[in-house]
Amino acid sequence: MFLAETAPTPVRCGQGFRFRAYGLAMVCNRPLLGVHPSSETCSPDLTISLQEMPPELSAMADDAGELWWASPWIDSHGQPSHVIRKVRSGEYYRFLCSNGARFALGDGCRRLWATWPAQVTEHDIAMCLLGPVMGALLRVRGTVCLNASAVRIGASAVAFLGSAAGKSTTAIAFAHAGHPVVADAVVTLDPCGDRYLVHPGYPHLRLRTETIEQLGSADALPLFVSACDTLDLIDEGAFQDEPLPLAAVYILGERSSPPAAAVKFEWVSAREAIMVLANNSYGNLQLGGVMRAQQFEFLGRFLFRVPIRKVTAPDDISFLPALCRRVVADFRSLAACAGVTSQARAASAGR
Repeated sequence: MFLAETAPTPVRCGQGFRFRAYGLAMVCNRPLLGVHPSSETCSPDLTISLQEMPPELSAMADDAGELWWASPWIDSHGQPSHVIRKVRSGEYYRFLCSNGARFALGDGCRRLWATWPAQVTEHDIAMCLLGPVMGALLRVRGTVCLNASAVRIGASAVAFLGSAAGKSTTAIAFAHAGHPVVADAVVTLDPCGDRYLVHPGYPHLRLRTETIEQLGSADALPLFVSACDTLDLIDEGAFQDEPLPLAAVYILGERSSPPAAAVKFEWVSAREAIMVLANNSYGNLQLGGVMRAQQFEFLGRFLFRVPIRKVTAPDDISFLPALCRRVVADFRSLAACAGVTSQARAASAGR
């Protein structure tokens, strides 16, 4: 369970406990620690019912319905860690976890139900609900989301993504350097005029246990406390609580070797950029022909407005502070060059 001293105080209303995360006003039938409390009185965007399930789904076999997505991550029993099935002609989406937890999205993704066996902790449920389940829910609702981390630099958000490990670790380093974390795992691309807003997630970061041990051994985590294989932000200044326009995306390349190698920044071609964005978008593999075409059109517009850079850094966790300084300097140089995004993208489009 989330540590009580690190969790925001839930706000009780007539319908339940109110929260806000990823731009959605949510109400839950019981406290879901870790998300930002809200005193809003408007109708919720999402109603969450924990340890409840619609009767028509309670006894449904796990293999019922159309397979919508299967996670590429395999558990110790050789099964996908998460599977999503569309049932009753799309009336519901069932999110099945290999640990026995079950989620269901219904009512046009305005309702979410969850059940889990005794061996699964509420911490596990919150992590899944506010991570992959929320990413799938937002995508079905029409919001494109990246599997990425985002931090605040100045008045803007900067995102980090890529197949290489290190997105959350990089976000921790930025928080430690005074740049609050905006979101981890789910980064929204919410169109607002000619900008794309990143909505705050919740004060939490996902890291592997060995990474936490490496960071903690250097006494580098005064802003955080460990819970299982995750970190909770406990310093108010370490987490951004208002949406910010996304001003740049950095693709984390494979760590360079030897560790003494220099940090390298480079533009990527339009073709590579759109493929990396698509491959790191929630719901990419589930989309049908029309929705997939719409997503590629959306991402095409996005990459002509937001700089996409690749950064390669030494494979040395002690180098993270220097990496942060280099990224901040590179980002500020981009911001100082009017029109750099479209010019660089046009120049790279043919490569």
